[in-house]
Amino acid sequence: MTQWVGQAWESIHQELRHTIQRSFRKYGITVAIDGSEDQDINIGGLDNYRVDSQVMEDFNTTTDTSDTSDYERDESTTSSG
Repeated sequence: MTQWVGQAWESIHQELRHTIQRSFRKYGITVAIDGSEDQDINIGGLDNYRVDSQVMEDFNTTTDTSDTSDYERDESTTSSG
């Protein structure tokens, strides 16, 4: 079964590569997180969709963990006491 799924994905990926890439970009999955490519997001049914700059500022503020390693963050959330 897993071989069949793998073969199917490989076939789809080769045939529809550009469509897949375009769709991921259109729905904001692969655009830059810094907001510089937000103009590429075009979700059907959400005319004039824009990412609120305040939301992005809040996101950037709350997710800044550049001075802490992944291991340290994991340890701090799982330690008790």
